[in-house]
Amino acid sequence: SKMSMMGSKNQDDINYTPPGQKRGEYYRGVVNDTTYDNSDVSPVTSRPEPKSHGVPLTPMAAGATMLNLVLASGPFSYPYGFVNTSPFLGIVLMGVISVFSYMTATFMVEALSISCAMRFNPDEDERTIYPSLPGEDPSIKRKRDEADIDVKESPYYIREKVEISKMCDDHLHVAAKYVLFFIIACYMYGAMIFKYVAGAKSLSEGISFTFTGEKDKYDEQFKFYYICIAVFAVVSLMFSLGNIENSRVLQVVSMYLRFLTTFLMIVGSLISIFRHGITFKMSDNVPDISHVPNLVSNTVFIFVVHHSVAGIVKPVRPQKAVYPLIFYSFTVGGAILVVEAMLAALAFSHIDNKD
Repeated sequence: SKMSMMGSKNQDDINYTPPGQKRGEYYRGVVNDTTYDNSDVSPVTSRPEPKSHGVPLTPMAAGATMLNLVLASGPFSYPYGFVNTSPFLGIVLMGVISVFSYMTATFMVEALSISCAMRFNPDEDERTIYPSLPGEDPSIKRKRDEADIDVKESPYYIREKVEISKMCDDHLHVAAKYVLFFIIACYMYGAMIFKYVAGAKSLSEGISFTFTGEKDKYDEQFKFYYICIAVFAVVSLMFSLGNIENSRVLQVVSMYLRFLTTFLMIVGSLISIFRHGITFKMSDNVPDISHVPNLVSNTVFIFVVHHSVAGIVKPVRPQKAVYPLIFYSFTVGGAILVVEAMLAALAFSHIDNKD
């Protein structure tokens, strides 16, 4: 793979000639100072101060971002199809789809790496040297930079965020590009409807039930649901226009809030089991095929993070942590949802959902 080739500093080992460079030339750079050595330049000359390309993401912050995408609205939507179809089928499906999703996510990283190599110019300062974070110990920055010291001069080092449209131009026929755009447009339309409408409805009913004891009371009085839709639209627009690289604190905080919410839902299931016992009986659980589309679509939706891979991966330092953070985000997120759904099956199978 191209990412694995980043471990070699010798460009002769890579069958690729960057723009503006003759085949066989060997480019070497020193990551922690401002000098370089090139066969066309003698003696060693100084190079300009590295440009800042934003703010780095630690593997922890990037993993939190990825985990937020995996969990998203899953804790609210996934258990229903899981319980009504078959827990066994749900677990198998979760495992299979998570494996394929991980594979395709790494394909996106590979495509991003190759696209960066196609744009690589050794005469420009494209090494993406990040400044220290506010209040950061210099030794931490040095440790972060040194982790990639043997790969930063590779053409395949991810130096910029190449969006999906540009990667399509790099790797796909124009017809395939427009097919992909159509699929993405359908996905985004469905995701907006699913997340914003369902989120606004949950917010409206939750607030109404908390203060009045009736979930539709506020909506009947002054259309509170539409107010919640407007709130979701404004907040979503504000975050959509921002740079994901600058949201590391928000991502970590929201990850902990998701963990807290899911943990409380798990605790609620355990309390119900303690009070009423286990209500799920395997002999009574006949798989309902009519719920299979719900289970499959929700399971696939959990791992659709590919549209955000470029924005998450590009600022990660060290980049050697990219594949592990994707793997652990998928594993932890999938495991949490399976545990939550399984406990919901054990605790609430005796309740008929009339909605």
